[in-house]
Amino acid sequence: MSNHWPGPPDYWDSRSGQPGGHPGYGYEWQQPGPPAYGPPPGPPQYGPPPARGSAVAALIVAILTTIACCTTNILGIVFAAMAMGDREPERTEQLARWAWISNIIHIGLLVLAIGGFIVWGITTDS
Repeated sequence: MSNHWPGPPDYWDSRSGQPGGHPGYGYEWQQPGPPAYGPPPGPPQYGPPPARGSAVAALIVAILTTIACCTTNILGIVFAAMAMGDREPERTEQLARWAWISNIIHIGLLVLAIGGFIVWGITTDS
């Protein structure tokens, strides 16, 4: 009979003298090397957010004039809200400026209306 089939595995590898039958496996321990990749990147860095103080103040004034003038200052609210939601500083300033212009117009109209009521009240006093 020919010996074409391998025999039973030898528990002790005759080449390395270590159990397991495979050279390099078993009790060898190696120091871990440096990581294959660098450290993970940090969070993205954005520029400073645009100052929104003027837009917030314009929104508050627009809401107050809307309440006082019976919903005539909707444009001031829309411009101030758009300024608060925009990420570009130039656009934020422009929208806040438009909101303030709308607010000033409506405050002027409110002052004229109050003055008109005062004059009307004085002249119609019998």
